Amino acid sequence: MNFAIFFLHFQDFIRKHRLALESDHVSANLHQWIDLIFGHRQQGEAAVEALNVFYYCSYEGAVNLVGHLVHSFPLCKTTTFRISGRHI
Repeated sequence: MNFAIFFLHFQDFIRKHRLALESDHVSANLHQWIDLIFGHRQQGEAAVEALNVFYYCSYEGAVNLVGHLVHSFPLCKTTTFRISGRHI
């Protein structure tokens, strides 16, 4: 596997990422990431303000795949199934 020039080998890659994830900065800001992924900044106005918005098909329940014919049906179906962990 080829790594960026600032990684000597895969052990160096793992060590540097572990150091970053265990850093004081990450510990101090982890709650903000949780709000983006699971909390109030996941959708709605708070998500827009936090620049945390995605293609509408990536949100659970955004598209009724059974009852409606969607313009980009294959994309929505694939996205929805991958998010739910099911395989097509």
